[in-house]
Amino acid sequence: MEYHFVDDTTPESYGDSFFEKVYEQFERLHEAHPFDVVFSESVAAAGFCDRISIPLVARFHGIWIGWRPSESLYFPEVWQALSARERTLATRRLPSTFYYGSRLSRLARLVCETSQAIVLDSEFSRARLQDRMPGLDHDRILVVPPAVD
Repeated sequence: MEYHFVDDTTPESYGDSFFEKVYEQFERLHEAHPFDVVFSESVAAAGFCDRISIPLVARFHGIWIGWRPSESLYFPEVWQALSARERTLATRRLPSTFYYGSRLSRLARLVCETSQAIVLDSEFSRARLQDRMPGLDHDRILVVPPAVD
């Protein structure tokens, strides 16, 4: 397996220009050495996953389908553990967090719908994905817990 990174992009930007650059790089690499499979780290292949004919495998750490800030950072037990300063900073980020979460949710849904296999990091994530996307072929989901050796 080889990883290829896209130059001149901002990590986790996930804007249209990012996805166009990813697709352009994919086309160049695929033309030079055809791929057997594409491995998407999270939503990285969202810009072209519905335009390719080779198998796509997507890996997610956690699940962003139906993601809402209230389901992660803003769980009551997490919120209570934050310092006053962290709560203030989190509150200031709420509008962008809601937009970002909604966009990621749409991108993740697209990648899941077009992937031949989905690799998740926990049974919790599998259950969340099955709940959020009941029509998805759940046999395509593989759980590989993170580990340290």
